[in-house]
Amino acid sequence: MRLVVLIPAFNDRLALDRTLASLAEDRHPFDVLVVDDGSVPPLDVPAAAGAHQVVTLRLDVNGGIARALNAGVEWMLARGYDVVARLDAGDLNLPDRFARQTTYLAQHPDVALVGGWTHHVDERMRPLYTTRYPEGWEAIRKRLHYRTAFSHGTCMMRASALRTAGAYREDYSLGEDYELFWRLALRFPCANLPQAVVTRVEAARSLTTANRLAMAWSRLRLQGQHFTWRRVDCWLGIGRSVALLAVPVWLRLTMKRFAGTVD
Repeated sequence: MRLVVLIPAFNDRLALDRTLASLAEDRHPFDVLVVDDGSVPPLDVPAAAGAHQVVTLRLDVNGGIARALNAGVEWMLARGYDVVARLDAGDLNLPDRFARQTTYLAQHPDVALVGGWTHHVDERMRPLYTTRYPEGWEAIRKRLHYRTAFSHGTCMMRASALRTAGAYREDYSLGEDYELFWRLALRFPCANLPQAVVTRVEAARSLTTANRLAMAWSRLRLQGQHFTWRRVDCWLGIGRSVALLAVPVWLRLTMKRFAGTVD
């Protein structure tokens, strides 16, 4: 099962170096594709991460994450990879993640996407909280009516499923992953491993309040598109999203940190 790890990056070389260092520790065979989304100056990316080849695809101008991801998907599909794993620059890949996920896909040939839980830490690597996601297909489809059912950076997807369902929609600002998850989960069985596979470093500047509001509106837009009058989950999901628009970002993060584990 040929695997490529897709990492979009923009300007932050230190964050990318941290991610590549974590990949170098994984002994499972894979290649790495870094899509430099118009960084100025262009990122100086090493040709290898440990034993893994690193290829850099440079875009002339910064066009946003969906455009960068689509460039990466087009590149990997043209080269015959079987699966693509996502990872964000700055995130840390946990040991044996790829062995666990590829084994799961091999044992479940009908599953198109497998993700996992995410540990969250601050910039000093102090634990904040862990985000858990539903394991089974039906629970995942139910969860999508409320919010995303996957952590994007933990996902491993079959190339065949992306060929059938299509890649990322560039008209969904900061919601391109949620929209893709909907399309995949409606067509194919999907799953999450009931364990953390990625550690996410929550940098203070990583996501502004404006971006969180844009994500919330994209979520509402998708919930409206998949709305069914007779389904209670649709009503509750939209109600939840509207309510969250009124909750300050700092308060939501404080509640997550206090809880320690978030579903």
